[in-house]
Amino acid sequence: MWISLPDEDLLERDSGDAIRAVLRIGTCDFPAQNRRGFCLSIRLVAQGVSAEQAEMRCGLGLARLQQALLFGLARYANNPASEM
Repeated sequence: MWISLPDEDLLERDSGDAIRAVLRIGTCDFPAQNRRGFCLSIRLVAQGVSAEQAEMRCGLGLARLQQALLFGLARYANNPASEM
């Protein structure tokens, strides 16, 4: 499953290509527990007119992504029967 999340605050000031996050949920093995589970991989791509601007956008995007994941998990923990 692939999900693409644009950073809305940065998009208000910049073009839609400034920052992009791609999340992938996949299966993985946990040999120590002898079981299978899920893993989350994240790819965050930021562009700017300079390397410093791209680095700043990447840092801001990472903070926003962390907030979105934490709030989403908190909402799910409070009501696991609801759809995310």
